[in-house]
Amino acid sequence: MRTFTPNLAADLARTDGSGPVWLLRFTAAGTDYILCQDAINIPPWGKAALPWIASWGQLTEGVTSTLSDFNISSLSVNMINDPNATPNLRSLAKARVLNGLAVSVYIWVDGCIDEPFEMFSFMIIDIDLPDEASVNIEMQDESARHENSSPGTIITKEDHPSADPDDVGKIIPMPFGTVSKLTAVALDSGRITSIPNAISATAVSFSVSDATGLSSGMALKIDDEIIGLVSVAGDVLTVTRGTLGTLATTHQRGASAWELKDEFIYAVSDFPVTSMPKAYGRVGQAIMDISGLCTVWPAGNHPNYPGKAVVSVPGYITAAQAVDMLVNDGIDIEDRLAIENALSVSDTITVNDLIGISDGVTVNDPGHYNPISGLTITESTTTAPGTSSEANVGTNGSVSVYATFNNTAPGNRAAITLTVNVIFKASYTYNWYFFLCDDAGTNVVQIAAGTGATNPNPKNYTFEVPTAYLHLNKVRAVISSSNIWVGVELQGATRSIRQTTVNSGVRAAGVYRAGAVTKTNTVTKLGTATLAGTLTRTAENSVKTGTVTLSGNSVANTLIGDAILVDVISPITEPQEVITKILGTPCNLIGTFPAGYAFNGAITSSRRAPEWCHELARQCRSYFKWVLGQPTLIVRPDVLTPVKSIDEIRLSNGVMSHGQRQTGINDVINTINLRYDRDWSSTSSGDEVYRQVAKDLTPAARAESITAYGIRERPELFRCDFVTDTAMAESLVEFYLAWYAWQRWQHTQECY
Repeated sequence: MRTFTPNLAADLARTDGSGPVWLLRFTAAGTDYILCQDAINIPPWGKAALPWIASWGQLTEGVTSTLSDFNISSLSVNMINDPNATPNLRSLAKARVLNGLAVSVYIWVDGCIDEPFEMFSFMIIDIDLPDEASVNIEMQDESARHENSSPGTIITKEDHPSADPDDVGKIIPMPFGTVSKLTAVALDSGRITSIPNAISATAVSFSVSDATGLSSGMALKIDDEIIGLVSVAGDVLTVTRGTLGTLATTHQRGASAWELKDEFIYAVSDFPVTSMPKAYGRVGQAIMDISGLCTVWPAGNHPNYPGKAVVSVPGYITAAQAVDMLVNDGIDIEDRLAIENALSVSDTITVNDLIGISDGVTVNDPGHYNPISGLTITESTTTAPGTSSEANVGTNGSVSVYATFNNTAPGNRAAITLTVNVIFKASYTYNWYFFLCDDAGTNVVQIAAGTGATNPNPKNYTFEVPTAYLHLNKVRAVISSSNIWVGVELQGATRSIRQTTVNSGVRAAGVYRAGAVTKTNTVTKLGTATLAGTLTRTAENSVKTGTVTLSGNSVANTLIGDAILVDVISPITEPQEVITKILGTPCNLIGTFPAGYAFNGAITSSRRAPEWCHELARQCRSYFKWVLGQPTLIVRPDVLTPVKSIDEIRLSNGVMSHGQRQTGINDVINTINLRYDRDWSSTSSGDEVYRQVAKDLTPAARAESITAYGIRERPELFRCDFVTDTAMAESLVEFYLAWYAWQRWQHTQECY
């Protein structure tokens, strides 16, 4: 919130006298211009304003929605051209003096002793000359200077002719804080060309597509063969085949030819960093520590790459291929061991099994006839409902009772009889209804009803449940009347088990089993097993002779793959410092970040600077905007604090000019899976590159929002490449859910 100087604040608050005026000020062609809609003197500046403003357009500023980026501030002004002025606005515009000019808009009250107060800072982005008397200009805040710029240095062949072709077009990384296994880019990986025609295994002269930068004494690698350059004439090379232990072989048309060098340079950062503790090489999916083979230059003091943090890798390696090592194993193993086995085994075990089995079992079944008929069993329910309710019904009221009258499966029910007792405490007239319900208590069928009953005494109603509804286990009794005191009680129920008749067949002959099984005698085991003798091992030890030699694409045991990864620590961790580095101009901070908020990540892709600034602002619960020409991060507080009261508002046709609307439904977020702690060594681009996920710590607080709106999630907003701390990730989740679980009211009113 801007704070005016005391006298200006008092004059702006007056309800009489001169009203506020807007002033447009800029310097063009060495002249200071102050423009207004009226010709007025401004004593604090010692200058007069020229009446060249015809009308002010609408000022736009704010956020597109509560979640999106801040809108740029823009303003249009219609101005009057004074043909007698030298120079005038038209001549300045035609001379391109106004293009990109910085202008400021001030507020002032005529006669105020304080200087005008600067409210906005713009630059002119468009000029229109509709006629000789008019000049229209469009202005935008300082974001116009950066809206199409991208942070980072793009790798080009012109700047780095020996860069890895896979890295041309990428940017040199911009790391902030601590980043683990950041993929470096190859600024010097040897020149690359190709062969336009196939060559045989014996050819010592052939053409390449482009010999620029190649000279005698260099070495090229084509497929698995390393070739020495004897001379270069145009695009024709004279060579020595099969050098450094490789084999000369045929090569097909279009094969790549790489320059092999003693030092390759990989850029880790576009600016100096604190340290680069470790370097790694990747061979396929394996990552190995190669720090001992590399030289790191974190301070940006490499003689050929000043200002950039780079890694120097020795050895004959390629930047886009895995190491291809030829191994010659000259190891010979002589084994002089002799084994003497003097063991002998004597087994004198014998087994005598004298078991005999006698089965004298006989079976006798005399047959049976077991008829059952005419069986009817009536029993009370296992759990009588016994449920009652009593209330003063009041005028046209009713009282209901639910009860479960059977807790068993209805498979053998023939009938169910229920009794409902209505208890009255006054003379009245009442209506009654009985329903069978499902387990949820929903009425399925009305089984009895009556109207106009009158009885001041307890009244029992007994009825049977229809056969078609024997599967239902719940009853509801409803008594309705007018201004009575009535109670209802479910007395219980009886159920009849349907008659069952069992008739079995007759078996004339008997089947029987008699006697017992007997087992006699025992098993005996005689004698013992003996193990005699010893195992001896004699003669000399084994010996290994010979050597292992490595040849081909390797020098000094350098083992490098298709990527160099580096742990890097940058001193830039504060969010506003990161914005400053991206834009190249100091970033202001409004508010205070929660404890522990810091960035750890890297910019590795080419995106517009405003996009990066807004993206980073979201990852630290902030807004990014330009304030009076300065980039600014505005930290969003947990709770808004009033800073100004609006005492008066305009009436239009007797109606207060005050609009209110809710934020859009698309701004509602009640579910967040915030992905953070990015794996910078991964070559993937989906959610799998994030090693951790932060979720809602208090989901019950958002349950009502999910009930009202359904699950509302915006996963694209919560992939946080620069967040590694769990406490920070959880803080972001809680903040955004607290703000966006419900739609919010937005207020609009006219300002002057």
